[in-house]
Amino acid sequence: MVELGGMVERRAGRGNPEQEEAVPARPRDGLRSGLRLAAVLAAAGVIFAVPAGRHPLWDPDEARQAVLARDILEHGRWLAPQIRDEPNMHKPPLYRWSIAVASLPAGRVTELTAAIPSLVSALAGVAGVVQIGRLLWGWPTGLLAGLILATTPTYFENSHRVLPDMMMTAWLVWALYWLLRARRAAWTTRPVLAFYGKLSAFESLRACAGPDTTLILLATSGLAHLPPIKVVTILAGAVQIGLGFFVVSCVLARGLRFFMLAFLLRRYGPAIRHFIERRLKVMAVLAAGAAILLYFGLKLVAGSGQLLSC
Repeated sequence: MVELGGMVERRAGRGNPEQEEAVPARPRDGLRSGLRLAAVLAAAGVIFAVPAGRHPLWDPDEARQAVLARDILEHGRWLAPQIRDEPNMHKPPLYRWSIAVASLPAGRVTELTAAIPSLVSALAGVAGVVQIGRLLWGWPTGLLAGLILATTPTYFENSHRVLPDMMMTAWLVWALYWLLRARRAAWTTRPVLAFYGKLSAFESLRACAGPDTTLILLATSGLAHLPPIKVVTILAGAVQIGLGFFVVSCVLARGLRFFMLAFLLRRYGPAIRHFIERRLKVMAVLAAGAAILLYFGLKLVAGSGQLLSC
């Protein structure tokens, strides 16, 4: 099997696989794979570009993105573009910035220039799927997956719409690719935790946490975001909590929170809404904190006299 970027070709069928000789990938094979990837992207580009800019922006969400990009071009309000003299800050600005940049050569926002960021993002998503398939199963699977994605009706429809959905999809696909690369290379999560300012919290939790501790933290994080779910997610991986069990626990905890809110609203009606908006979050945090303290208190009583089993 031949792969790019330092991968090797193993000679199969000769004795023990662990003793098989590894040889460098041949440049000609890399060139062929690159040409095939370029062919897939070219075909996808033609598919996506044909309808781009050919329909009016009747959809309010599409029109909003185009109007915000036009305000950026005409008034230079890159950080806080306006609609009817009111700043619009409801979505991250990268997509409208991209429309504005794509419209700079024409000097104005048109149906075609407004669709360019979605078109480019769609191609980036196809390239990301190809790379994921190549990483997991080889080039043939990756190229076939890219072609299937490019011809999927919903993906095709969103590839030329003036909405940030396709750009978000491309970012998610490439995030998944680099996650898989990180897992294969055994990269550490420390830089990610340090970026979010949660490294010290993670280290203290990891030193004293086991599967049972992680379970209670999953429940309290789902109910009241205590501790933050980012920390608990990485902690669950560190103590080898099963993926299925982790997903079910998160769904149950978050579902219980929303079912509780729905029950209160149905039972007490609008009168309870003010209480929910002002005080329920604080009460949920206090209840989660009490549950954590109760858990560690029980460990202290039933255990070896230590509050945490570090």
